[in-house]
Amino acid sequence: MSGSGAILRLRLGHFLSRWLLFPLCYHVVRYRRGVVEGNLSLAFPEKSPAERRRLEKSFFLNFTDMIMEVLAGRRIGERDMRRFVTINHKAEMAERCKRHGGGLVMLGHFLNWEWMVDYANQFADFGLDCGTVYKRLSNKFFDRLMREIRASRGGFLVEMDGLLRVMVARRKDPDAAPTFYAMLSDQRPRRKAARYEVTFFNRRVGMLAGTEQLAVRFRYPVYFIQIHCRARGHYELTPVLIYDPEADAALPPGAVTERFTRLLEDNIRREPSRWLWTHKRFLGSKPVEPDAPVAGSG
Repeated sequence: MSGSGAILRLRLGHFLSRWLLFPLCYHVVRYRRGVVEGNLSLAFPEKSPAERRRLEKSFFLNFTDMIMEVLAGRRIGERDMRRFVTINHKAEMAERCKRHGGGLVMLGHFLNWEWMVDYANQFADFGLDCGTVYKRLSNKFFDRLMREIRASRGGFLVEMDGLLRVMVARRKDPDAAPTFYAMLSDQRPRRKAARYEVTFFNRRVGMLAGTEQLAVRFRYPVYFIQIHCRARGHYELTPVLIYDPEADAALPPGAVTERFTRLLEDNIRREPSRWLWTHKRFLGSKPVEPDAPVAGSG
């Protein structure tokens, strides 16, 4: 698709989002509005009910924009996608990952994270492969759709439960290019999953420990991706190094996850309508005690 065609398709998607999908989602279906309202009350108790309601509406506008962007993005080519997704400091990140044989990227559910997988194409310019880690969806139709969309943006898909096996195999393969693995890291951990307890929006919550543990095991650098929406449908990504295997070898357990959490919360507070408030992220969380530790393993 040409550049003008891609822009036209995106504008059409945004038009349908604003005048069709948003009213349907917010006013008719009322998709998870109770969850969003509860999450915003916990995260922003200092805001008035009117302020939280405006934030809620703004979130749903961005959420429905994301849905249409994902669908429109299926027809947007690699060159045109780079007009919508800008990545800073690519050379520095690529050089460090190649020096260590690979790396890990921690993402939050920050809209539009589905377009963020386009970094696979952009880092291929530097001789890096990208493994996008995903969790299989229970709905077979949507699972197949999301896998097709993500695979179309370059790199390869890695199911979460098979990540360690893939990392070991590619590490041993002399023909495999240095690979970084990108994963959404702010999900609420499953009951038996390894986790670290952290403070997130003044709540004690569990964060997945797997990324940090893999980084230490493989001695891979870890990056957090800050996301900024420059304009509707235009995103700027900035990698921030949060674990250097050489400089951070003596970090205590949980420190990398703590760094990720602080950067994620800062990113959300700067653009609060762009995080996925429909997730039951604070389910089972507790208010922060005055003397609670910053981070600890669980």
